[in-house]
Amino acid sequence: MALNQPHWRHACNLVHPVSVHANDLDQSVAFYEQLFGMRRIASPTFAFPVQWLRLRRQQLHLFVRSNVQLDGARIPRLDGGIVAAA
Repeated sequence: MALNQPHWRHACNLVHPVSVHANDLDQSVAFYEQLFGMRRIASPTFAFPVQWLRLRRQQLHLFVRSNVQLDGARIPRLDGGIVAAA
């Protein structure tokens, strides 16, 4: 079956969970809470800061790690601007 057939296009409507690196955990949590209305949920304890968020069935796992490389990344800001990673 080809993936462009109608019944395949809508077969996946959720990616769960998604993990995203954050340079500033508090700022990133605020971004997803304000923009998408996500809510904080219980987060496990790791050796690095994490915060898990939920919106309906979707979970977003934010984490901060000093060894993550973001070469060429473009990060959206709440005011509509873009932060270009060094």
